[in-house]
Amino acid sequence: MIATRGGDAGGEALSTVDPIEESGILESLWDRAVLIRNDPGDPLASLAFTGRLHYDYVHLEADAGDEELWGFRRARTGLRARLFQQWELNGEVEWDLNDADPLYDSLTNVHLVWRPTAEWTFRAGKQGAFFTMEGSTSSNELLTMERSNLANNLWFPSLFIPGVTAEYAKDEYRFTAGLFSGGSASPEFGNFDGSVFGLFTAGRDFAEELDANEAILALHWVVQDPDPKNTFTRPNEQVASINFRYEKDRWGWRGDLSRSAGAFDQADLTGVVLMPYLNLNEQWQVVARATFLESDGADGIRLARYENRLSTERGDGYEDFYVGLNRYFKSHRLKWQTGISHVRLHDSSGGAGFDGWGCSSGIRISW
Repeated sequence: MIATRGGDAGGEALSTVDPIEESGILESLWDRAVLIRNDPGDPLASLAFTGRLHYDYVHLEADAGDEELWGFRRARTGLRARLFQQWELNGEVEWDLNDADPLYDSLTNVHLVWRPTAEWTFRAGKQGAFFTMEGSTSSNELLTMERSNLANNLWFPSLFIPGVTAEYAKDEYRFTAGLFSGGSASPEFGNFDGSVFGLFTAGRDFAEELDANEAILALHWVVQDPDPKNTFTRPNEQVASINFRYEKDRWGWRGDLSRSAGAFDQADLTGVVLMPYLNLNEQWQVVARATFLESDGADGIRLARYENRLSTERGDGYEDFYVGLNRYFKSHRLKWQTGISHVRLHDSSGGAGFDGWGCSSGIRISW
């Protein structure tokens, strides 16, 4: 990934340097986001202004109709305070800059972090429930304009959910265990009126053995006590994902094989994502993605965010092919992305299905 590229991890180092980055203009702008810097042992070690602005243009042409959209995809601001040497407090708000009536949309990250040792991290509060390959990737660092429809169907509709997690990372190994409230969602912390789900992950980085920048093999497992009141989550009793991230200097690929056990009227799903990419130099990157979904029952697969505006049809088979070009101005903190996709949704029960093309382009800013 361009954000973490190094010249000594195998392969030829890229030599082109962005003139804006080299001048230090962007670095000085991002440095201003740190409002307070003190000694690490002080009660308030640092205070930083955090946030992201993602703006999209999307044009869709399909058998269900055409659509053209402009608008803010994400707009968040917040504060991160580092306290003493072991504590961190995060608070962030999502704003609706498209309608602005009201301007406030919801709370996203609102949690307390405790790091008693270099290996252990504990979090409590509203935080990201990270699983599946793209579901465990920040929206700031996606290589494509949007997460795939595998994440849309097997992951949860809300990334930020109240819960407690414990993480352990040492050398090339990393493990996570968490317990979250699935209950009925609200813009803040939910109503705690449904059931809970557990999230468990285990991973190992084989970068040294494979002479790569990263080569992370991970297993993600979610087990949920299904409840009709759970709206933070999809109606899946279990979700399992085996995913792999591999990168050398000039190229890499990501893959995900996921399976869900549905609850209530949600059928079991199987999904595959294959995502190769090529770093042309330090600024330009080409990425491709193929997504395949299969449902064990009728109407088990829903369309993705933008296609769903044209059609609410569901089906039992799905393919999506995406090709995109990324321009990095300051790694993932300031980038432009564009892509073309072809989506097909099949319905063997006789429904209309869906067949369409899309072009999307957007600016991603984060600090």
